[in-house]
Amino acid sequence: MPSHNVVGDPDLGPMKVAVRRVACACKGCSDRLERPWVMDVNLHPSDQPRYKGHCTECDLWPIFGGLNDWRIVSLVPKQINNDTALDDAREEALCLLGRRLATRIRKGHYGAVFVDDDEDYDYYPVEWLDDLLTILVL
Repeated sequence: MPSHNVVGDPDLGPMKVAVRRVACACKGCSDRLERPWVMDVNLHPSDQPRYKGHCTECDLWPIFGGLNDWRIVSLVPKQINNDTALDDAREEALCLLGRRLATRIRKGHYGAVFVDDDEDYDYYPVEWLDDLLTILVL
């Protein structure tokens, strides 16, 4: 089935996008995409409130019914023979992801710092003691 509406939602994780047949920007669809992401590692992206189930509040619902529901798909990378291009793409993706995640840092909230030098732990839980401070490096 062709899908002409693709959403690259950073919350879906790397190499995943949400797709559906027809793009719609009605209030019902816009409100649905604004729903908060549930921070639960056991909740599959397709079960998140943004993408789960029929969007009956869509203006196009009477026409399409469930034929325009969101589906979560994985992207398969094209074979790239140029290591520099691949490294550049990865660096850009990581920078964008880092900026996106940095917007969630709030004083009193919790996060994780991943480590590779501890045999017992893959990450350390942390409590943010202050809001994010961005330092511009020239």
